[in-house]
Amino acid sequence: MKKSSLYIVILPAVLLISCSKYLDIQPRGYVSDEATIFDKASALTALNGTYRSLADNGYYGEDFVETGFFAGGDWINQTTGGSANLVIQNFRSDDSYFQNIWSAIYATINNANNVLARVPGIGDPGLTQQLKNQILGQAYFIRALCY
Repeated sequence: MKKSSLYIVILPAVLLISCSKYLDIQPRGYVSDEATIFDKASALTALNGTYRSLADNGYYGEDFVETGFFAGGDWINQTTGGSANLVIQNFRSDDSYFQNIWSAIYATINNANNVLARVPGIGDPGLTQQLKNQILGQAYFIRALCY
């Protein structure tokens, strides 16, 4: 009986005094937002990446465009799998086409928002105000297109 009461007293005391600071380690695959868009080259690269995300298979690369063809009756699906629900205009929220489309659209919006948030604060002398305005205008357009 004495041993169990001794453990009850010693164990919490050891746990409370064992650590003096918390473990704080940055993830190895982590890149800070401040390190992504910081000069003219990275701003232009981010804008090009935003344009590239428009060509995703879920967006203008395939699914987004295909849904219009199916609904319009321009394409006929002879199978019962895959896009059969689109052919008979049975649009379901759990259909993979719609999930791919929404994911691709919102990924593109996120890319445009990153450009819009970072480019105005860049202090690179090579990035003139005219070029900044051009980059921001294109990012605003892409975001509006997605909405």
